Amino acid sequence: MKANLRVNSRVYNFGRLIWRLTAETDPVMMNEVVQEVRANYKDFQDQIAIGRKALPQFAADFDKAAAMFDEIMTKSYPKLEKEALANNNEEASRLNRAMIPQTDALRDHVRTITTRLDDSLAKRSHEAAADVKNAV
Repeated sequence: MKANLRVNSRVYNFGRLIWRLTAETDPVMMNEVVQEVRANYKDFQDQIAIGRKALPQFAADFDKAAAMFDEIMTKSYPKLEKEALANNNEEASRLNRAMIPQTDALRDHVRTITTRLDDSLAKRSHEAAADVKNAV
């Protein structure tokens, strides 16, 4: 469950970072943000691996989230990064807005995993409570 929460936070952090990169004009700060984006993505991948191992029944869901983020990071984000680093903020902003459907879909998918995990936990909790009640 913790890994899923961390996956979720990495997805939201990515959104924050790409808007920050788009708005930044200082080259040193832009490079720091780029490094943060990369570290964020690496942590996302690490948390996906932990989630897959700890919750194998959700492995396909984690795989889909990973594929969605991979698509963003390999196809959409590099264009945005290139324009932002060149201080073409208007074009970077346009590319950022163009990524909204992808990032929204990723956030929605991760929220779905969270809901399914919550439902699974609640079901197991009720079953355990019923077992205890029946044992007493």
